[in-house]
Amino acid sequence: MARHGELGRAPILPWQETQWRWFLRVLDAGRLAHALLLSGPEGTGKQTFARLAAARLLCRAPAPNGACGDCKSCLLVEAGAHPDLVLASPEEAGKAISVDTVRATTAFAGKKAMLGGWRVIVINSVDALTINATNALLKTLEEPGEDTAIFLLHHDRGRLLATIRSRCQQLAMPMPSTTQAVDWLHTHLAAVGKSLEHDELERLLALAGGRPQRALRLLESEQLAQLGKIEQALTAIARGELSPLAGADLAKNLPLYDIVERL
Repeated sequence: MARHGELGRAPILPWQETQWRWFLRVLDAGRLAHALLLSGPEGTGKQTFARLAAARLLCRAPAPNGACGDCKSCLLVEAGAHPDLVLASPEEAGKAISVDTVRATTAFAGKKAMLGGWRVIVINSVDALTINATNALLKTLEEPGEDTAIFLLHHDRGRLLATIRSRCQQLAMPMPSTTQAVDWLHTHLAAVGKSLEHDELERLLALAGGRPQRALRLLESEQLAQLGKIEQALTAIARGELSPLAGADLAKNLPLYDIVERL
């Protein structure tokens, strides 16, 4: 699905400050490539980074540390209505990005910017591309339009074709420290009128594999309690107190990656 993207006014994530300074430095020096590959674990804020970068590129009056947040372009981005920004993602969570979606972004890249300046594409994520969609993307990477910036989000290094990697500028996105992640979760929850004790936040973060944005999704879903049961079941299996079949029954409704990370 290709759609115009939105952007909150949230600041850059604390654990991405080094990467953000690099982006601004490269942009100011005129050395930003047409495609930037953001590689790192899922749930650590790569899409947040890409959206902030897109807003900076499209901003009409950028500040030293990013987009101004107040110009017409920034307001359009925030509203999800900027004509020169497209987000490409699966139609449904866990599904693939279709070749039709990528072709739509390719057509977008070949047009002139509606508001002048950059056209920006965010693909979340290249791991979800079908084979045909990957081939269509390669054509865009080989022949990008003028003033086109493509941000490719990438979770699993083992699944990325070398032909895509070789056509991109690459930026490794880090995992936050436990302190950074817990502090960020506390601040984020407080902003929406919620709170958890410090030890509860640490447990939530542990269940999310140390990934704060995944932790938020778990908190908002029905999977949190079930993941806790899986943790207990795996411990019981290791001690010989529970059969593997009984443990598998508990895990049958969870995404495979959530289960594998706990094995």
